[in-house]
Amino acid sequence: MCYKFLLLILLPALAYGNVKIKIKGNKNITDASVQFSGKEKAIISEEERQAFQLDDESLKRASKIFSGKRCTDVFLKRPTPWEDVYRKFGWKEIKRTLKPVQARIIGINVKPVAIATAEYKNNQTAYTVKHKAAVKQTVEETVTHTWNKSKELTIGKDFSYTIHFGKGNTGGKISLSHTSKWGNDTTKERKITIGTKSSVEVPPGDGVLATLVATQVTMEIEVEYEVTVAGHVFCNYQNGYRGHQWWAYPLWLLQKDGSLPTLVKSSERISIGFYTNMRIELSDLETGAVVKTVDAQIIKVLDFDKN
Repeated sequence: MCYKFLLLILLPALAYGNVKIKIKGNKNITDASVQFSGKEKAIISEEERQAFQLDDESLKRASKIFSGKRCTDVFLKRPTPWEDVYRKFGWKEIKRTLKPVQARIIGINVKPVAIATAEYKNNQTAYTVKHKAAVKQTVEETVTHTWNKSKELTIGKDFSYTIHFGKGNTGGKISLSHTSKWGNDTTKERKITIGTKSSVEVPPGDGVLATLVATQVTMEIEVEYEVTVAGHVFCNYQNGYRGHQWWAYPLWLLQKDGSLPTLVKSSERISIGFYTNMRIELSDLETGAVVKTVDAQIIKVLDFDKN
């Protein structure tokens, strides 16, 4: 049996851009692929300076190796004790860029589950009884984010995740959305009520078992990120250097000559638990033979961050 779905995790435009991670299955749940694009930029924080070892002493030492003379002061961004030199000379403040570089599905577990049952009997001996078979049950769907990252990285943005499973056997779409702060280990839960109604005719002395069944899916996704820094380091030479007091050096040159790290990696593990292919199976109470199947639907949703 095929379960067509589309899963979209969207990290919207925050400071300067956005990150999109798209998981798509064309044929069935186990045939899925992951695509990603975008980046998120911001002026480097003091904590992120530590992650890249961009302390004053390391940069001053690198300035001497690069230029031949050690500078007196270094700055990576506004403000400075002097005028706005970054704006005046068109220098670029040091910015941190986060982008996904690899994403993959590392595990998918699919299993059919019986969520709820109800019995309908006909104790009459002479005529058939028509019942309204109504079965519903509330279950939980979850999204868990687990991070492996440098403690100095301070992205600290609320990224919005929209998880969308396209139209399948449920007669509609299954959508999950929530926000989660980048770098924070979190588990988001929502409650959904699944069910439907169907008429069933029960012969004399017979019985019908209505079973609410669904496919329970657990999907594990791993996303790898790279964080880089770029821009100009403002160096102040108190006694001047080659006729000038202020110099701006491309950061990558100081990183190279100072043997400073140019890349910090992090990864995110996303675990998604959801239900699809929901239906009610009507079966003979004595033989167990299925006599009728009716698609079920999500009747009520208590969404993430609201329960």
